[in-house]
Amino acid sequence: MYRVLRLDSAQSTLAKNQCDEHWSKELNKETERLLVGLAANLASYTIMTSTGEMVEGRNAGWPGSNCAYAHEPAETINYVSAHDNETLFDMMVWKVRAGQGPDAYARRSLLCSAFIAYAQGVPFFHAGDDTLRSKSLDRDSYNSGDHFNRLDWTLSTNNFGVGLPPKSKNEEKWPDMRRLLADKANIAPTPELIARSASVFREVLSVRYSSPLFRLRTAAEIKARVRFHNCGPDASAGVVVMELSDGPQSKGLTKLDTAYSKIIVIFNARPEPYTHQEVALADATKGFVMELHPVLAQSVDEGTRSASWAAGGFPTVPACTAAVFVARR
Repeated sequence: MYRVLRLDSAQSTLAKNQCDEHWSKELNKETERLLVGLAANLASYTIMTSTGEMVEGRNAGWPGSNCAYAHEPAETINYVSAHDNETLFDMMVWKVRAGQGPDAYARRSLLCSAFIAYAQGVPFFHAGDDTLRSKSLDRDSYNSGDHFNRLDWTLSTNNFGVGLPPKSKNEEKWPDMRRLLADKANIAPTPELIARSASVFREVLSVRYSSPLFRLRTAAEIKARVRFHNCGPDASAGVVVMELSDGPQSKGLTKLDTAYSKIIVIFNARPEPYTHQEVALADATKGFVMELHPVLAQSVDEGTRSASWAAGGFPTVPACTAAVFVARR
C-alpha cells in the first residue's frame, strides 16, 4: 500500500508539472500575441519569444499563426469586447476565480481596457465597458430586448443578475449561470464602484491622448519608437513592459511629444504587486527621471496612485494595474 501511495503521489506530481508546463507554454504564446497587438498588429514587427528567438509578428505565438497581419497601424482595430458574446464584465465573472468580490472583476476589466487604450492602432470600446456593463451573462443578446441590453446611465446598476438569459444561445450554460446569478450580492458592483471605474476609464483615455507616442501614424515610427522589455527565457510571467521613445535624446528620432521624452507602460496582470528589476530597462531609462503620469498620480483609484519608480531604482506596480511612467522634458 505504501508503494502504491508513493506511486500515486509521483504520478500526481508529474501530472501537475505537466499541467504547469502546458499552461506556461500557453501563457507564453498568448503574451507574444499580446505584444504584437500592442504594436498595432504589424506583420513585420519583431519581438523576442520566450525561447530567445526573434520572430516577426506574423509568426507570434507559433510559426504561421498569422497573428499580426497589418502593414500600417490604421489597418487594425483593437478591442477586447464587442456586441458579440459576453460583455467585458461578464467575461471577468466567468474567468476570474470566485470569492474575490466585485472589485476583482472591475480591476481586471479596466486592465483589459488599458491594453486597448495604450496600444498602437485604432482603439474600439464596447458601450458600457467603462461602467462595468453586464447582460446577466447573456452570450448573444441580439434578440434579448432591453431587459438584458440595458445601459444605466445613472450608474445605479450594471445590470448583472436581472434574470436567466434566453434559452436559445445560453441553455448549455444555464446550470453555471444559475449559480453565478444567485450570487449577485458578491458579484454585482455597487454604484460607487461603477462610478469609480468610469472615472478610471476616463483617466486612461486622457493618458492616451496626452502623448502622440500612443498614436504613431506609420509602421516605420512604431518600429523605431516602440520596444518591449521583460522578454525572452527570463521574463516574468504576467507582466508586459512597453517603452515609447521620442527624440531628440534618442538617436535618429525626431521630436513628436512636447511634454514627454520617454514613456514606460507596465501592465501587471499578476495578483500581487510587482517590482520590475531589469538591467535593460535601467539602461534604457538611464539619465531620465521617471515618474507616474500626472493624470494617474491624481487617480481616483488608490492602487493606481500607489505605482512608483524609485529614484535610481526600479518601478513597482500594484496588482492588476496598468501604470504609465513618463520623463518630462
